Amino acid sequence: MLLNLEPLEGLESIRSRHTMFTAEGIAALRIQPNLKNVRFEQIDDAAIEAIAQLPQIEIVSILRSPISDKSVSRIAQLPNLQYLRLQFDDDNAQQALITDKALESLATCKSLQELRINGHWFSREAVERLQQALPDCEIDTGQFD
Repeated sequence: MLLNLEPLEGLESIRSRHTMFTAEGIAALRIQPNLKNVRFEQIDDAAIEAIAQLPQIEIVSILRSPISDKSVSRIAQLPNLQYLRLQFDDDNAQQALITDKALESLATCKSLQELRINGHWFSREAVERLQQALPDCEIDTGQFD
């Protein structure tokens, strides 16, 4: 479906719900010059790599997907990333592939203004280090007050 999409000047946001996008489909979004906001569910590392190839992206929401530290590292390299939301299902252990290392890679994303990670646990020290590295970023892991 996305493979045949023409450039749309007004397309700024794509939100999927209960729809699986492949890396090839997400890569086809490169022709959308004004796309700034993406929300995907049930994608894999290859699809996240495709998102990382969209430098204009400012807002990324990834829900119920098996995300790895490597994927978070790639997302952190988006030069205009301002908001990142990662949401995991509490009862799906397969989705818990990220560690404190994911937060370390996000520390390099100086454009990040807001981070929401729900359904996964990090050490307090890793969250504090990230907050020190990004003092202007609002960080919510749903763990600490």
